[in-house]
Formats: sequence, C-alpha cells, structure tokens
Amino acid sequence: MKIERPLKSKEIKILDKRLKELDYTAKRRVVFLSAYILVALIVGLFGFSQIKKPELIYFLIGTMIVYIVIGVWEVANQYLKTTMEREGIVHLKEKNIVTAIEVRSGIYVEFSEEDDEGVYYFFQYDANNVFSFGGQDFYPSETFPSDHFEIVQGFGANNEIIFLETFNYGKRIKPARIVSHKEKWNVLNRVNYPDPDMLTFAPGTIVDFIKDTKTPQDSNGR
Repeated sequence: MKIERPLKSKEIKILDKRLKELDYTAKRRVVFLSAYILVALIVGLFGFSQIKKPELIYFLIGTMIVYIVIGVWEVANQYLKTTMEREGIVHLKEKNIVTAIEVRSGIYVEFSEEDDEGVYYFFQYDANNVFSFGGQDFYPSETFPSDHFEIVQGFGANNEIIFLETFNYGKRIKPARIVSHKEKWNVLNRVNYPDPDMLTFAPGTIVDFIKDTKTPQDSNGR
C-alpha cells in the first residue's frame, strides 16, 4: 500500500541532478535572449540604412518591437516554469517526505496504448487487493514491469507532482493478458474500475474487475 517515508540517497541525487539541469537551462535562456535581441537590433539597423521612406521606417521599428517582445515573452514563460519546478524541488527536499508504493507480484494484466494515453496496468498486489496504475510515465522497458518494483512520488508546495520515479528490483515479467481495443475500454469504463491515473488500490482480485477475460495466471506458470 501507499506509505510516506523520507527521501533516499538515490532520490536526492536525482533531484540534485535536476536542479543542476534547471540552472544550466536558465543560463542558456539568458544567453539565447541576449543573442536574439542583438540579432534583432543588427537587422533593424541594417534596415534603417537601406530604407529611404519614413513610413517604412515606422513599419520596421514596429516589426522590431514585436519581434523582441515575442522573444522576451517566450523566454519569460519558460523561465517561470523553470522557477516553479525549481521551487517545488527545493520544497520537496526540505520537506523530505515522499509517497512510495512497493509491489511484489508476478500477476498483472496490461492494457495496451491506443491513443497516446500511455499503458495501464492491473497488478494483483496481494490475495485481497489489486493495484491499478499507468499512463505515459509507465511504458514497458527492458526491466519494467518486474515482479518487484517501487513507484515513488514527491509533491511540491501546491501538491503538484515534482518527482515520479519507478525503481525496479526484481526480474522482468510478462503480462498474464494484454487487453486492447474495444475490450480495453469496456473494462476501463466500468464504474467499479479503480482509477489508474491516481495509482489506486481496491479490494478484490483481477478477475473481480475483468469479468470477460480469461483468468490470469502467474507469469511463472503458478
């Protein structure tokens, strides 16, 4: 089930690396904006030297102003996003609390991606509970899904997700069943299906929620 715990050293390293990336990106944006404005001024000055009609000079001045404002606006927006993410990471490190879900299971059903919504999973967490999760942060890889993994979430000051990592400790396993197309949406749209986007636990077994699929078997044949 979900537990709250302090950050581990490997998670702090990931956050520190992200902070360095954000600082580097911020510096690059300053350099980019400076070069952007310099180019606009050079092109403008060259244009002034070539234009004889006053009305065209006014048009050129207006164009330069619009050009510079667009660049400043775009960089300012990106800077704001970077600042908010940085503040969120600093808040998370100071709070030093994350939400972790550790799963040890060899039985799961995979719902394949249909339209960029990501991949969803339905794990038999224990004998009496299932774990539903998924999305674009959980695509299959060489090590995931495994029979032992941990999903860790960290939140910023406004409860936004700042940190989301999946750590694999076990061996890669195959799904008992891959559900797709109409069958997938028939299952996901059921009222009693636990919301996978919220990393939801629900009492019961996979069969309780997927009535029209074959009974899942353990990937090891148990």
